[in-house]
Amino acid sequence: MYHQEILGQEDLASQVRSQLESVLELQLKDLIKEVLGVGVTDLLSDATLDTGRTGTIAILESAPKVRDASSKSKTQP
Repeated sequence: MYHQEILGQEDLASQVRSQLESVLELQLKDLIKEVLGVGVTDLLSDATLDTGRTGTIAILESAPKVRDASSKSKTQP
């Protein structure tokens, strides 16, 4: 009985996570495009109940343009 309750809770947590990912995916893609100036081809996401950690990988359409590393930062003299 107890084992079935745990499995039921894990199934519910998985369903909730999946629904949240669907809702947030478009917003996250838009935010990444706004910040990096590059579209997102795909988002890969996973979470684990054991550690409570979530990871997301964004596959970009192309490499974002970045500032030359040898140039001085505006915040550093």
